[in-house]
Amino acid sequence: MEEGKISAQGWTLAFRGALLVLMGVLIFRYPVEALVSFVVYLGILLVVEGLLSIIFSFRMNTESFPRGLLLLFGVLDLIFGTLFLTHPIATVGVIPFVLGFFLIFDAIIQFFYAFSLLWMRINFGSLGILSGIITLILAWIILAIPKASVIYIGSAMIVMGVFYLISSFGVNMLRHAFSD
Repeated sequence: MEEGKISAQGWTLAFRGALLVLMGVLIFRYPVEALVSFVVYLGILLVVEGLLSIIFSFRMNTESFPRGLLLLFGVLDLIFGTLFLTHPIATVGVIPFVLGFFLIFDAIIQFFYAFSLLWMRINFGSLGILSGIITLILAWIILAIPKASVIYIGSAMIVMGVFYLISSFGVNMLRHAFSD
């Protein structure tokens, strides 16, 4: 695997993680205003992440992560992001359900990524499994209790953001291991 590809993937994870943590904190700080803003921020995040995932799915070594899965989730991110940006008011009413299912898909990605790290003997993989479990629990709560979802949406964003920030360090460790 080329060092540049690993480095780019680490920056993508770090960007996504920082943006998710920021969104989670804003939801706790401004819960009423945050829901509509959240739809717009999530739309931007999904469009950017979808484009980056699609690009990296063609540039990645298939041994590190299933290329087709990354491409599929990139396309789904792009579709949902475009929907959120073009219809933010309509999306607010269904955001708990859409986000609940999105979190389930994201947890699946976290599990695949965590097992990939564990397979490569990188210790951050176990944190990814824990993050995936927490994300699945939050998704279930958001789907089961949509009216209380603002608190859980903020929590899910922070958990996912921390996972991606930690994963970016794992990717950087991998980059250093391959450069030696």
